[in-house]
Amino acid sequence: MGIHDLPSTYDDLDYFNRAYDRQHVRFADSNQQVAKYSAIFHPGDRPTFCRSSHPQLSPGL
Repeated sequence: MGIHDLPSTYDDLDYFNRAYDRQHVRFADSNQQVAKYSAIFHPGDRPTFCRSSHPQLSPGL
């Protein structure tokens, strides 16, 4: 994958990840559609804190 110079501590990795996201991650409607259907077809893949008992917030559960 060509990944080089990864941080050696968790705190440094967290900083690196957040800085990367700020620079590269942007909203796109196409991404929202993928996330929507991923949540419907793979509801168990989300961490527990991301799940909801409300059907409109967690379709497919």
